[in-house]
Amino acid sequence: MNSEEDKFNLAFKSYGGIYNFSRQNSTTTMIVFALTRIRWHLDIIRKQKEMPFPEIFISAVNNSRFGAKAIKFEGKYYIGIYIGTIKILEYLFMRILSSPNILKDLGDVSLEVHHDKIFSARISDENHIIDDFVRPNCEKRRSLALQLISQAVHYLFLHELAHIRNGHLDLLDYLPNDSNLLVQAMTNKKEFIPLVSQTLEMDADAAATLLGTQQIEFICSNQWTEGFLHDFFIVKDQSVALWAFSVMIVWSISNFGEKESEINILSSHPGVGVRGYIVSNMIQTIYPNDDKLLDMAGEYMGEALKAFLEISESKFHKQSFTVEKERKFTAFLTAYWNNVRPFLEPYAFCALAPYKEF
Repeated sequence: MNSEEDKFNLAFKSYGGIYNFSRQNSTTTMIVFALTRIRWHLDIIRKQKEMPFPEIFISAVNNSRFGAKAIKFEGKYYIGIYIGTIKILEYLFMRILSSPNILKDLGDVSLEVHHDKIFSARISDENHIIDDFVRPNCEKRRSLALQLISQAVHYLFLHELAHIRNGHLDLLDYLPNDSNLLVQAMTNKKEFIPLVSQTLEMDADAAATLLGTQQIEFICSNQWTEGFLHDFFIVKDQSVALWAFSVMIVWSISNFGEKESEINILSSHPGVGVRGYIVSNMIQTIYPNDDKLLDMAGEYMGEALKAFLEISESKFHKQSFTVEKERKFTAFLTAYWNNVRPFLEPYAFCALAPYKEF
């Protein structure tokens, strides 16, 4: 390992340390591809020179769980993608695209067959995968599944990047020194501090949506896809919609289940319904007059929730992420954002969003 890898290993020591890239398997191939794309995008963001931007070292963590994490260690910033994330995403996206009932307009679904449902699609650890891997029979749909895996990993990276870029990480470093000040400014009640966490998650979701759609547009405009992917990712409308599909799968893995879909003021993270509403509204903000794109994105986000019902026996609280209570709770988080924002400004490496109202 080089010096940066050594430091990354130390930073993530309690989470499993750095992943051993000498392993020859499909997981290593996919994480290397995803990290290459991530580092390329980070270079583009850095070149925008919006504000002074810190060095960030990115790699994979030898952790079997689903997720990613941003860490500040000895004054430097690190983002780690848990290697279990790759295996879980591969397992689920391949199974989803194997269904002839999901994304029926993409590839040749007549080649696909129905498979027995798995017990649960909410898999938090790759060691919990107990069913056999299945893959689409249609080569185009297999290729699409691989691309969606990469996009999902990329979104997780952008979300964690926002925790650094928007000052969240440094604000949390500050909190232990004078947490009472922030608690009083936010809520006046210490037990409601999880609401501040949900507000920061909202900000990270919104920032990741903006950066993610910008990246998709860049790929489309420069025609950086070839082969089968050229069929799916050359038109902006469908490319953004597929990106939104992969994002909803990410949050559905994290929040899938009846209890997790409910709004909980004491949870540290918003539920899948609220997160879907945030992403959906950000897309509407970015493309306010593109009705075709918005309709397709909404359709594909709904298709992502349908996918979990299609492949899993687990029950899901059938509620749309556009229902009134999601809108009201997002407005509630937005009101808290107006209080949190001034505390973030001294630490942010970019201009923070106004979020006047969703």
